[in-house]
Amino acid sequence: MKWFWALIAAAALGAIALLALRAGPEDSPLGAGTTGPARPSPADAAPAHVPVPPSTLPAPDRAPPKGVAPDPTPAPAAPLPAEPARPARAPTEPASPEPAAPGPAPTPDPTPDPALPGTPDPAAPNPTAAPTASPPATPDPAPGEPPPGQPAPGQPAPPGDAKPALKVTERDDGTLRVNDRFVITGAGTPENPYEIPWEFLASAQETYRPRLGQKLLPPWLDLINGKHVRITGYIAFPIVAQEPDEMLMMLNQWDGCCIGVPPTPYDAVEVKLAKPPVGEDRLAAYGSVTGRFKVDPYLVKDWLIGLYTMDAATLKIED
Repeated sequence: MKWFWALIAAAALGAIALLALRAGPEDSPLGAGTTGPARPSPADAAPAHVPVPPSTLPAPDRAPPKGVAPDPTPAPAAPLPAEPARPARAPTEPASPEPAAPGPAPTPDPTPDPALPGTPDPAAPNPTAAPTASPPATPDPAPGEPPPGQPAPGQPAPPGDAKPALKVTERDDGTLRVNDRFVITGAGTPENPYEIPWEFLASAQETYRPRLGQKLLPPWLDLINGKHVRITGYIAFPIVAQEPDEMLMMLNQWDGCCIGVPPTPYDAVEVKLAKPPVGEDRLAAYGSVTGRFKVDPYLVKDWLIGLYTMDAATLKIED
């Protein structure tokens, strides 16, 4: 019996010692007066990632110390993880009603009702229609020139590309009236050359402007082309020539630089003299020339540079 009670006492002491190891000094059943190290607070506990020495954790499969009876109290089970909340089920949509049997389609009304919103107005313009391309603008003519393709005032327009007819009427005094516009004298010979006004030559710009596509020379120019002609106007000699045999006969005065009005191909004649002028004739600014006249257009890419020439000409100085 003594051995039986000794074993009971040893088992009780072992159980008390095991509880003391689990609870710590404060909860020790030996009493509050038991001394020992202070129990660390949760704030001073080791971080979660620092491993705890295995010697301080009681393992269930670890054998109890020799002479100590095992603890019959089972270790508390670890709490199970919380079950995740289930998502709320979407409300069930009401069942759509079955479609009714198709009946006959309604006949559309061909007459639109303007009172209903969204009804197109047949009188309103279509915003989606493509805009009509406008014709290209015609460039404005230069000051003093008639519109492109139109003759000067008082001159009838030729039909299409046909050249106007030449009309020459001899008057009682022996002068010639050309196309009821110009009056010239003479017969076009060296002894009796034609004397023509500047308006007669300048009228060529009415139908002959190559840069605008107009390339018809007036028919009245055929009357003097290749004939002897006398014309009076302003003179311009080359500046650097010592004995000039060429000169420019012009409608307007021009010094070749900055005084006067520069000439155009329609109001100037390039003159080739039979012999150079001498003495004070070299400094002449106004006079008349007589020679064989020629209509000879000089073009550079449809730009008219010169139109009239005269060769074998003689110069007569006039005051």
